[in-house]
Amino acid sequence: MNTTNTERCVKACADIVSLDDVDPNLEQAAVNVLATVPASLNILMRKVDQEECYTLSNHIEYDGVDMCFVDIMLRSLNRRLDQETCGDNELLGTYFTVLIHLCTQSKEARRFARLKVMPPLRAEDVERRPDVGSEFRNKVVRVMMSGCNCRQLAAEFFFILCKRSVSRLLKYCGFGNAAGLLANYGFLGAINQPKRQSDSEDSETEDYKQVENLVNPVTGFIEPPHEDPLEGMSQEQKEYEAMQLVNAMSKLMDQGVISPGTVGEDGRVRPVKHVLELAPKDDPPDEEESDVD
Repeated sequence: MNTTNTERCVKACADIVSLDDVDPNLEQAAVNVLATVPASLNILMRKVDQEECYTLSNHIEYDGVDMCFVDIMLRSLNRRLDQETCGDNELLGTYFTVLIHLCTQSKEARRFARLKVMPPLRAEDVERRPDVGSEFRNKVVRVMMSGCNCRQLAAEFFFILCKRSVSRLLKYCGFGNAAGLLANYGFLGAINQPKRQSDSEDSETEDYKQVENLVNPVTGFIEPPHEDPLEGMSQEQKEYEAMQLVNAMSKLMDQGVISPGTVGEDGRVRPVKHVLELAPKDDPPDEEESDVD
């Protein structure tokens, strides 16, 4: 297929997706075709001048780039995400694929999509789990947590919107929901790195900053207060319970029931040979400067 025919095909499929009362099966077929020609999707995001924006009615642009098709794809995805069954979600893979290509090829598309999918966090957004709610972000996280084949594409789309920032990803969906993606990319070793300045300046509101320290980084929301299970125990009791846990885990490992892992130097999970490998390592002591002249 030459370039001219490919572009004609892309525009025809985009026109189908843009129809108001398009048949869902026809829309799905058009999106499936678009997912196979990523190199030609950039023709759907042309530069526009301000005069043209004022002339055209219902025109959507972001930083001088036409965002009409990106907006249509986002609205179509959002609508289909309302269908909660896993069987329906299996058909979302090409929607995520097209949006991934659009946001990868255009920073304007990525920024526009981020405002739609994951706007700056508010304090009320972290009062519940990231997968609970009717917001666009909640729906995407639910797909990430599902058993559907497209869950990896949903996570990749989310990660691209985060500008591949690990700290921003954890802020929006919690470590528990992002662990699989980070393990696949070898980014588990980056979870404790300090966040970049850009991770805060456009991804949180003032009321969120007031409760940020209360958010559980694993679950991604503010958990209700609960009793400390170790409260009232002596130090000896705590040490005894810790050894009981170590012995139980070691026994399960020997029996092949569980296979604990730790983060290797490459940022990926590797199996441990002994339960003591799971113990936190002490930081190396600072070198004495006595040898310095």
